[in-house]
Amino acid sequence: MKKILFLVAVALFAASGSVYAQSKADFKEAKKRAKALTKQGYYSIDHHSIESHLVDFYELEEENQIFIGMASGYGNEKVAKNAARRDAMRECVEMANSIFKGIGDELEGKLDTETIDNLTMASTSKFEGRVADGMRVKFNIFKEENGQYSCHAYCYVSKETFEEAAKSAWQEAADQATKDAQATAEYSNEVTNLINNHEF
Repeated sequence: MKKILFLVAVALFAASGSVYAQSKADFKEAKKRAKALTKQGYYSIDHHSIESHLVDFYELEEENQIFIGMASGYGNEKVAKNAARRDAMRECVEMANSIFKGIGDELEGKLDTETIDNLTMASTSKFEGRVADGMRVKFNIFKEENGQYSCHAYCYVSKETFEEAAKSAWQEAADQATKDAQATAEYSNEVTNLINNHEF
């Protein structure tokens, strides 16, 4: 019993050490990035420093997909902020599209190229609609220059939300694509299994 408790304690200590090391790395990166952004003229509009915001943001990465949207050349902070969020969403969709293309590559020789391309495009389009409500903005920073505003939007989507959106988008697109291609049940099942077994 003592041996088991000792091993559990060792495991917990190792885990806490790993978390501490990651937190230390996040803090170091946040400090470095904050210094560079401040030098470029960026500022936060709330009472938190850019550095503290970045520390909190990097800590989200364990359970979320994180994205940094950027926009520049807008007449006010609000418009720049909205444009930066759209850019973060674009990055999120591009990540999903890359995943869908990779899965499509595994279907070569089983479905024709046009069907695979249509499947990828349809999945990406459906994914965007599904994930939009799950995109959250952690914070924004701004820079003003000659009356024009730039913004960085630090956004995140939970890994669970991202995965669910990707799987349901692929499944809906696959059902239609395999039907249109008159694919056999064997291929239809393989199309489904590819996304269900994919590591996100």
